[in-house]
Amino acid sequence: MRTTVLAACALAAAALAAPTAEAASGGQKASKQRVDVDSVAGDYIQPEPVWVPVQREGRGGRPIFLGMTVRMHPGSEHRFEACVLAPHVNDWIVVDFNRAPPTRKDYDDATKIRARITDLVNAKAGRGVFRQIEVLHNHQAVDESSAALTEMCK
Repeated sequence: MRTTVLAACALAAAALAAPTAEAASGGQKASKQRVDVDSVAGDYIQPEPVWVPVQREGRGGRPIFLGMTVRMHPGSEHRFEACVLAPHVNDWIVVDFNRAPPTRKDYDDATKIRARITDLVNAKAGRGVFRQIEVLHNHQAVDESSAALTEMCK
């Protein structure tokens, strides 16, 4: 018991003594805050890929898991809201797809899957927060122009 308490105290002391990013940069903030989103270039926010369950055609049992990347283009008047809500989109998708996994045919249908995710995101975030949503089945790297916006909105 005593060893556990001493170890916890040592870890807490080490965490308090560690320099923060702000202190390491001479009092300057290490990165911009989300409230500064309007000053950051970028057309879209692209979170990490998400793996979702997909029901096998004609087979019962366990679904297979397939990956997708959702690329969200914020509405011009809603960049801050989009930036704040973007980290939650993958969670919304996982919950929705676990409740009702699509069939492989629906997953492969770009129009259906985009419509399903767009409806979900609009229902959770509100219409107009994202002006366009893309669903990519093959991971694509974020382009240079949107990298800063994506990083800020993680």
